[in-house]
Amino acid sequence: MDRLIREMSYLFTKPRFDALQEQSKQISYGCVDHPECFGFVMDAIEEFIEGPSGIDEYEKIIMHYMVMRGLILQGRCEKITDVQWAHPGWFGTAGKGDTVQ
Repeated sequence: MDRLIREMSYLFTKPRFDALQEQSKQISYGCVDHPECFGFVMDAIEEFIEGPSGIDEYEKIIMHYMVMRGLILQGRCEKITDVQWAHPGWFGTAGKGDTVQ
């Protein structure tokens, strides 16, 4: 799931991806007692993402993956770690601060 999220991250700017990831962590922490209730997750994502624009659908999709990843990690008693953002140019270089040419 990490690879899928990382490959989808190029659809977003780094600040937006980081905001989505942070909110997804908070939703995962809030829903850990109810992992079987998808309604809690959907409602929390809807509250965070406002307005009916085209990119919102992509945000909803990636947030669902991020929240489910967080719930899986918590179910295994593991810490929720960040998935590295991938620049739309070269994977791995811009995330380390290098210039993409």
